[in-house]
Amino acid sequence: MGAYPEIGYEIKVQMVKDPEQKLYSSTLCAIEEDAFVIELILKPEEQFSLPVDETIVAYFNVTNQYFERSLYEFTATILSFHEGFSKITRPAEQEVIRFQRRNYLRFPCDIEATFKIVSRKDNNGTKINKATIVNLSASGADLESRKEVFLKDSIELYFKYAKDSTNSVSITVTGEVVRVNFSDIASSFAIKFTDISENDRRIIMDGADDYFRRLKKRLVFIA
Repeated sequence: MGAYPEIGYEIKVQMVKDPEQKLYSSTLCAIEEDAFVIELILKPEEQFSLPVDETIVAYFNVTNQYFERSLYEFTATILSFHEGFSKITRPAEQEVIRFQRRNYLRFPCDIEATFKIVSRKDNNGTKINKATIVNLSASGADLESRKEVFLKDSIELYFKYAKDSTNSVSITVTGEVVRVNFSDIASSFAIKFTDISENDRRIIMDGADDYFRRLKKRLVFIA
């Protein structure tokens, strides 16, 4: 069985939609049946409110009997926020994941993309639709778009992935829609890649590795 957060643990919190991908220090101060209560450790000039219903990624580490440290993460939703204390959803044990054991690392991003639905004909045939990739791994992606999609739709997704500040590569993948959320303004949906070249998969994996290398350097509580 893997590690699980306990009261008193230091936890780093990152809002998935934060364009600057800031990390905030917090302490787990209470565990309820279906929620964690965390206290944000902030200077007075840094005080802010965590938006209710926003998704966060939380990180913590555990030292074993051999004094080896391992970094773990879980995803949660903000339930409430009041004067520096936030209540977030409590993850199931299997939802707490050790970085090193994840097959394909998922990382937040903000990548412009286009796609077309290839499993059914809409009013415009093979119309190209705009989307934003907000989460990416070598096995799938989370997207936001004004175009309505449905579960099990097959889509072709096109985007440019920047290897660095000067170079980018064009990537084309096919995926199946596995989750959909609708709103009045836009829809968000997740796809599982069903057809991706090994070269494109490697590019995304390298990007994920680079993201988490930089992230770990910022996690000051990691020795």
